[in-house]
Amino acid sequence: IKVDNLKVTIYDPFSNNEKEVKLFNNFKVKILNSNNVLKEKNYDFLIFGSSSQYIKNFLEVLDSNMILNSNLVLFTHTPLSKKEDFISNQHTGYKGHQIIRSFNFIKEKMEKNKFELIFKSALPPELASVDEEKTKDTIYSNLLFKRIL
Repeated sequence: IKVDNLKVTIYDPFSNNEKEVKLFNNFKVKILNSNNVLKEKNYDFLIFGSSSQYIKNFLEVLDSNMILNSNLVLFTHTPLSKKEDFISNQHTGYKGHQIIRSFNFIKEKMEKNKFELIFKSALPPELASVDEEKTKDTIYSNLLFKRIL
């Protein structure tokens, strides 16, 4: 894969500092630990890899320039609600709360922001690691949105 023109930035709020990591000869990844620095940049393709459920102010993120200036937004391994938002415990190595947001709300919000859902896939809902009684109300999914020009 030719990566000469590819720039990858990873937001890691748990990183102690900002850094560049060389993965191989001509390919580096920049790791940022500041949400403010992240918002100052434009990205062609944003990937929320099983992370949006931990972002408390995620509705603000959906309206931010970071999203609005992107061409593609991908949500991977994301638990979503078939109905309204709810909070659930997570039952994996991480023990804490996750916000399970409404699929319809996210879809409608992205459409309002001039994105179209061009791909979706479902994963087994029990892998979403939500409280057992909430599994039936959960869609564990991947969603790809593309900016409408």
